[in-house]
Amino acid sequence: MSIQTATILNTLYSCSKVYMSFDSLTSDGKIHEGNYTLKKKLIERQSNESDTLVVWDVDNNCWQDIRVSTINYWIGLPDE
Repeated sequence: MSIQTATILNTLYSCSKVYMSFDSLTSDGKIHEGNYTLKKKLIERQSNESDTLVVWDVDNNCWQDIRVSTINYWIGLPDE
């Protein structure tokens, strides 16, 4: 089990917004940033062993896949 993956997933499932920064896989040197969540989303629980997370992009209202190894940092924002 990846502790980082488990911690990120727990944060995504418990917070309505998780601010994440991660490196692009397609554009060298580009960094993506945004707010993501899995809270109240009808999606099967993702494995702590997964290298890629499927998350809801709060800012753009769409699903995104993010490779765990590209994540620079994440911050769970408390619900208001």
